[in-house]
Amino acid sequence: MPPGGPVIVGKEAIRAFITAQFTSDAVTTELVFTSIQTDGVGDLAFDRGTYTWTGTAPGASDPVTEIGKYLVIARRQADGSWQSAVETWNSDAPPPQPE
Repeated sequence: MPPGGPVIVGKEAIRAFITAQFTSDAVTTELVFTSIQTDGVGDLAFDRGTYTWTGTAPGASDPVTEIGKYLVIARRQADGSWQSAVETWNSDAPPPQPE
């Protein structure tokens, strides 16, 4: 559930979205996740935290930093491993105001 857009459903759609994020012309110089709370019960667990992303947008000369928060809900698989079932994140900055 990325910010500013519709929910992305299905492995192929998620893969395409993530691939596009990391193959765009933007250059990521740093991405740091800080877990604040991890808990769960049975076959469900969650991780809640913050992130800091620094990168340079296409055509820009100066890097920008985005600070935000995330939530990941994971489900235990039949083999005992954990797989993300739902992820959402958004920036702490307010959305851009219309001109």
